[in-house]
Amino acid sequence: MPDVVSVPEPAGREALARLLGYGQPAVAPGPVALSATGRVLFYVAAGGAEDLPELLEWLDWGGVRLDLSAVPAEELTDPPVRWLHPAMVPMQRPGGLEPEHPVGPADAADDPEDADGAARTAPGGSRRDAYPTPGLPEPPELIALLATIAAACHRLAVAAAR
Repeated sequence: MPDVVSVPEPAGREALARLLGYGQPAVAPGPVALSATGRVLFYVAAGGAEDLPELLEWLDWGGVRLDLSAVPAEELTDPPVRWLHPAMVPMQRPGGLEPEHPVGPADAADDPEDADGAARTAPGGSRRDAYPTPGLPEPPELIALLATIAAACHRLAVAAAR
């Protein structure tokens, strides 16, 4: 089972856009999902959660207050509801519903909503494990991913403090 790095949605979307914008396979993100409570979940190789504090220290983010956490996927209490990357893999929503159309990082903010603000869904979704799922990329290189995510979390915290 993989581990999951969880960050606030604005920081996660910024980090995902940066990682995709680099256009380099070595720093491409693996599976990334949006959680039920609006956090972005970056799926990483097993052991990433355990290594997180040491890696953040090594990247000079030790002691910096970041809204960033990591857990093994089986301990995740905030379930994923839709993929942000890759966009072509269906994700089961609570209640057995799937997104009407896949949502990618570029159009995720434009996801159509019902009157109550909930994203529209289509019934009859099939259950899939979050990761690993056949057809998904391998987990990303953790150092580059954490450096980008930590910087986005820090920018978010600095902007909020202003």
